[in-house]
Amino acid sequence: MAETMTSAECMHHDHRHWASDLSMWRDDVQLWQDACNSATNELQRLQQRLQEHHQALAGHVDQLDTHQGNFMQHEHTVVDQCRNSRESVSSSEHAVSEHADEAALHQRIRDTHEQLKKRHHTLMAHLKMLKATLDAELSS
Repeated sequence: MAETMTSAECMHHDHRHWASDLSMWRDDVQLWQDACNSATNELQRLQQRLQEHHQALAGHVDQLDTHQGNFMQHEHTVVDQCRNSRESVSSSEHAVSEHADEAALHQRIRDTHEQLKKRHHTLMAHLKMLKATLDAELSS
C-alpha cells in the first residue's frame, strides 16, 4: 500500500507540475499570438508603405517623361532657330534662360532619382532578408 501511495503522490506531483507547465505554455502562446497579430498589422502597414514607394516610382517615371518631352521640344526649337536665323541661338536671352531652367530641373530630377535609387535598393535588400528569414523559419 505504501508503494501505491508513493506512486499516487508522485503522479499527483507530476500532474501539478504539468498543470503549471501547461499554464506557462498557454501564457507563452498567448503572447506569441499577440506578437503575431501585431506583426501581421505591421506587415499590412509595410505593404501600404511599399505601395506608396511603388506610386513614387510611377510618379518619377511621369516626371522623366515630361522632362524628356520638354527638353526634346526645346531642342527642336533651338535647331529651328539655328536654321532660320542668322542670329546665334546662344545670344537669344530667352533660349539661354529656358536652358538654365531646364538644367536646374534636370539636376533636381537627378537628385530625386538618386534618393529613390538609394531608398529602393535599401528597401529591397531588407525585404529580401526578411523574406529569406521567414522562408527559412516557416518552411520547417
